[in-house]
Amino acid sequence: MLGRKLHLVILCIALAASALLILGLAQHQTLDNEDPLQNDDASTHAHAHDHQPNESTPAVNPANEATHQPRHEHPFPDRDANADIPTRAQATELPHQFNRFIVHTDEGLQEMQEEGYITGNGTHEDPYVISDFRITRVLEIQDTTKPLVIENNYIEGQLKLNYNGPHVHVHNNHIEDLRVNENIERTERATSGLIEENTIPFVGQLRHYSGTFAHNDIGPKPSNVIDEYLSDTGLAALPDHVTFLLDGYHLAHVHNNTIHGHLEIKLHGHYHGSCLACPPHDHANPDTFPPGNEPHPDLDPQSHHSYRYHTLDLENNIFKTNDETLALRIHDNNHAGDDQTANSEPNAHLEERHDHHQYVRVAHNTLHGASMLFDIVNADDNRHDGMTQHAHIDLTGNHVTLEKPRGDIGLTPAYAVHAADNADLIAKDNTFTFTSDESPLPPGYRWIVDGEPAETTGFHLQGLNATHVTIAHTHGEGAHYGVTLQQLHESPLHLENNQFQAQKEDKHER
Repeated sequence: MLGRKLHLVILCIALAASALLILGLAQHQTLDNEDPLQNDDASTHAHAHDHQPNESTPAVNPANEATHQPRHEHPFPDRDANADIPTRAQATELPHQFNRFIVHTDEGLQEMQEEGYITGNGTHEDPYVISDFRITRVLEIQDTTKPLVIENNYIEGQLKLNYNGPHVHVHNNHIEDLRVNENIERTERATSGLIEENTIPFVGQLRHYSGTFAHNDIGPKPSNVIDEYLSDTGLAALPDHVTFLLDGYHLAHVHNNTIHGHLEIKLHGHYHGSCLACPPHDHANPDTFPPGNEPHPDLDPQSHHSYRYHTLDLENNIFKTNDETLALRIHDNNHAGDDQTANSEPNAHLEERHDHHQYVRVAHNTLHGASMLFDIVNADDNRHDGMTQHAHIDLTGNHVTLEKPRGDIGLTPAYAVHAADNADLIAKDNTFTFTSDESPLPPGYRWIVDGEPAETTGFHLQGLNATHVTIAHTHGEGAHYGVTLQQLHESPLHLENNQFQAQKEDKHER
């Protein structure tokens, strides 16, 4: 009890500045496969530099935690950053033409600036700028700390932004395949910052993200992209239908994007802050606690990695799908693998018992042609024994439009929550429309799709335990049922001022 009380008043302390010895690597290769400007045995440089400390953030009052929404300032608010996205035809005329362009560490950035490939001085007033490149294979920036802008490029392969810190602005690029904070050994903090106004046919992995991802045009997914990604349990295949993988989050704000295809969002238990408004921990050092959060003899467990907070704000996005079951899935179906040490998170304290507290806000999104699913909320794991898991889901002002029900899944919902334990779901002012039911079937008949009976429901709640659900001010059209319930245990449902306009019961037990 004493440990829990102490935990509620812990202040999030800034990351202490520390000097590290790192290696610098810069490498680039021309498009016509001539010898690279530098030897393939790229030069390395050892030098010391300082980490940028996090600003100190006070702990959030637990009574107000659910009202927090992540917001981020522009990393370079005074910079004139107007640019156009190059077309494929214009890309052939860009001044920098490479198969690959690889820069490791701040010294690598400085080297490329001195050679004339990168402009700027690496300060907030004059950040390094990578611009006017055509890349056919990979543009990779790894283990850097300096302010960095990536703009006006045409990347036909992959853009890899691995551990570049918070002072990053990526805008007005064509990026065939985006990879951020892959599960690799690293020395620096996770890339966050601002990624906006890009065309990105495939987001292969946006991992451990704490920045703003906004006003991007995602998909349709190209047929020739690499569907494999570095998961926390090794190389994994991404399902064919996934166009955008958001792979772990805290303080992430994803808004005003147009997504052609399926967005898959996974919780990563080892990517967290010490409160809902606190900055994410840096676990690159395998031995340390967060600075200022050293072990305390009166706390049980002693590690402050044992109190884990995760926030996500997903709003004003437009989803356009074609013959998909889901447009959006938020899940935790690999909790054990995503909740422990990893190549990028080697800190052994992550293996200790721990709490999880999630706040997920999904607001004012429009889904055309497929459903929204919260799947496995608060997963069971033996590292949670004696600890607390709680999730608050704020589902406000979304609209789902579907055509005829899908026979291959039996019941087609607009919104679904499956396998939730100890959560609060507040759903207000949402709408749904099943357009195929404009000519309803006679009473007693059901839709038959691909030879199978099919029904529709506004909300499908299945496998809920100790979860409180409120559905209010919802308007629906064309569904068989307003709410369908399966296997609810100690999970009260409160319905208020809804107009489901269901063909059958507003609330239906299956």
